[in-house]
Amino acid sequence: MKYTRLVLLLVFLTLLCTTDLVLAQRISKKILTEGEGKFSAPITVGKGMPFSITFNEIEIIAEVRISSTDFSSMIKASSGTIDGEPHTITLAPGTYIIKETYYGSVGAAKTLIPIPVLEIPEIVIERNLSVGVLSEYTIELSTTIYNLRVKLDGDFEGSMRIRETVGDQVVVPFKSVKKLNRGTEITYQAEFSAFAASETKISSREIVTPEVSLSLSSDNQIKINWYQISGVENYQVYRSLTPTPDFGSIDPIARAVTETTFVDASADLNTVYYYSVAAIGSDGDITQTAADVPNATLWINKDGSTCEYVDGTKVVFPANLVGTPENLYLASVSTISNDSVLKLESAIDEKSYVVSVSGQNPVLNFDSSARLTLKYSDKTDNEVTNPQIFALRGNKWVRLANQTTNLNNNTVTADIKSAGIYSLASFEMNKIAENPWDINRDNSVNIFDLVLVAGQFGENGKNLKGDINGDSSVNIFDLVLVASHFGETYDSAAPTVFTSNLAPSFEVSLRAISTDKPDTMTFEVLVDGLYSLEKLAGYQVTICGLESNLRVIDAGSVFVPRSTYLVPNQHRGDQVTISAVAYGEKNSKSKIYTKEQAVLTTFQLSSGNKEIKLRNALLSNVDGSSIPLIINTEIQTTLNEHLPLKTEVKQNYPNPFNPETWIPFSVASDTVVQLIVYNYNGTVIREIDLGMVSQGSYINKDEAIYWDGRNQYGEEVASGVYFYRLYSINTTPAKKMTIMK
Repeated sequence: MKYTRLVLLLVFLTLLCTTDLVLAQRISKKILTEGEGKFSAPITVGKGMPFSITFNEIEIIAEVRISSTDFSSMIKASSGTIDGEPHTITLAPGTYIIKETYYGSVGAAKTLIPIPVLEIPEIVIERNLSVGVLSEYTIELSTTIYNLRVKLDGDFEGSMRIRETVGDQVVVPFKSVKKLNRGTEITYQAEFSAFAASETKISSREIVTPEVSLSLSSDNQIKINWYQISGVENYQVYRSLTPTPDFGSIDPIARAVTETTFVDASADLNTVYYYSVAAIGSDGDITQTAADVPNATLWINKDGSTCEYVDGTKVVFPANLVGTPENLYLASVSTISNDSVLKLESAIDEKSYVVSVSGQNPVLNFDSSARLTLKYSDKTDNEVTNPQIFALRGNKWVRLANQTTNLNNNTVTADIKSAGIYSLASFEMNKIAENPWDINRDNSVNIFDLVLVAGQFGENGKNLKGDINGDSSVNIFDLVLVASHFGETYDSAAPTVFTSNLAPSFEVSLRAISTDKPDTMTFEVLVDGLYSLEKLAGYQVTICGLESNLRVIDAGSVFVPRSTYLVPNQHRGDQVTISAVAYGEKNSKSKIYTKEQAVLTTFQLSSGNKEIKLRNALLSNVDGSSIPLIINTEIQTTLNEHLPLKTEVKQNYPNPFNPETWIPFSVASDTVVQLIVYNYNGTVIREIDLGMVSQGSYINKDEAIYWDGRNQYGEEVASGVYFYRLYSINTTPAKKMTIMK
């Protein structure tokens, strides 16, 4: 069954990959994928015997994030319909990246052919979103999978078709084309085709529609634009150094303008100008003035600029803020009512500040930090409010770092790394925890924080440590929020690691598994000596020496029957960190009983990688404490070298078990293999004939020997100790296993 995982994954991955579409446009594409599988017949199968595989454990998770914001949305689906609720966010002018990440798992009900839970590797879809003016966006994700066809050929044949949208299960019927004796190797070819329709609906509305707006002209001058007013002869354009110009005391910089645009070619650099437009009637008098008086400062990037406003607001742009040094940019700071944006608790003023920077296009992110200063009212009680600057990141207010409060002139100054919306609010340092995703307060977001969330998964109420987003419920959104900050550290102090009172008797190591594919190699991260550990709640391992991306093919088997949250892989240079945490149902089956080894995660690499090794590992207990361990960094694997194998049988897993278990083994050469199970008195209980087995290691559940806890007559055996031995060219020593009912 080495190829079964590949065949089944390809159809679901290919379906998801078709979500690249034009905004609000539905696209349907035909998908076609094929592969082959093989396995040993567990019983004698007559010709024409009917079978079926039911895929009824489908879980697809879609995460949506927007760059330069803290916006995060997650949709969890158990069928071919992936629908999300509409989410509303506020975006300042600039270019954003909408990132959709898909992952999950596909499993089948118990059948004659054991099908393991299949992990769907992470798929990332990115699309650009250009925002011209301050706007409110509504985003809704929707993907459907329909018209699914499956065809099987080989020793089995069958076909099925689902014209409508795929439901929460898919039943594939098939039958044998000839008689197949027990132990015979069965091969088949599978072909999958379907249509996938995906639609990301994005709508927007402008929060402020100004009568007068400013931009940079093609020759890098300040360009004034305004709406046409009916019944007027022409327009006059005014420029002032204050936001409330006195039209009676200043002369316009342009008269008798018949168009609705004008370029100010006489503006000086590094000067804050306010612009206004007046409509002139047939009698030559002003009949109407625009309500908006926008401001702008023209500056050269290589020199930087300081923009100071009459209300005490100031922005200091350093040299080479963004782009090339010779570029000219236009900066402005305007105000909007707090009623126009997401509510900020304990806001000091009734307004927020919109910082804008534009060249020929709006600029969102800066290459270096600017310094923003905001002034608050004299009536504010400084000792109580402790005013701080917050930034609106999509759908969340975030307090800025590196803030300085000047109590003498009532100002707060902070670093800003982007254009956007900013506001002042009270902030009680002793009551509000920064970086809430760092739950254990060790200044590092890692697997221990995820475990603390998972430990309260499903609980509802106030003051829950795992309730990161403050909605009085600990759920998948809290796990995702912690994972989105995974790997962050917050100061140079050495983090405190909460360690359990266990001796360092656990060893984590890396093992390569031989395959018949010369261009790929499969690896397992193993942990030894877990017999004294009651429950494992999470792990984090770092692999280094990589020249290409790895693909995780199993991350959660060690946690069964609990659910698994796999953190998106963390990439840094030539290393990748794989992390997963268990959540959900907690019972005795969650314990790890194996006395030898357990597989934390399995991944694949291409042969383009030369040498890799295990760099670091963390194990977490259910209380979020670190499990002491030894990291075997001496084990290194070279993909282009042949790995010597020996004929041996390994410890079954799980052990103890009820009622089924898997027995891994390896053979040094092609040989006939048989496994015999004995009771404590040496009586043969079960003979499992595998027939001819190719050289290699058979470790995973889809390759290892499967025993259902029954004797030769199909009867369930009693609880107790049993022994098993592998017979081939060489007979292996017997090993012990225990059934507990």
